[in-house]
Amino acid sequence: MKNVSQIFASSLAALDRWVWWKAARPKTWPAALAPVIAAGLIALKKHPFDGTLWLLALAFAWLLQVGANYANDYYDFLSGVDNENRIGPERVLVTGVTHPDAMRRAFQTAFALAFLIALPLIASTNTWGWVVVALSIGA
Repeated sequence: MKNVSQIFASSLAALDRWVWWKAARPKTWPAALAPVIAAGLIALKKHPFDGTLWLLALAFAWLLQVGANYANDYYDFLSGVDNENRIGPERVLVTGVTHPDAMRRAFQTAFALAFLIALPLIASTNTWGWVVVALSIGA
């Protein structure tokens, strides 16, 4: 049988997962995923189709969208754009359920994972893929 502290801890863990889910804004995900899905469907008609690369591209697009949503929450909160007078969906930093440092770490993690996932995608291209990476880093 669980004691009170275990029940409280599991409730906090569930709340924490809900906070990050809400901050990730799932309603925005189709904007990132639809083009990759459409490209994959078109590519199915071409041979060879690499399903692994397509799944990596989906993960990459999703991580960029989630990271952008977290970054948006973070910077809008810091600049004061998101505050208690905000009209629209509630933002987790304004409500105080998470700390700005945690949100910053969350978007940095999402972008770092997206970068790592992009490496095999870039490696599957010709030399120009690496040129684009070099130019992007230099910018």
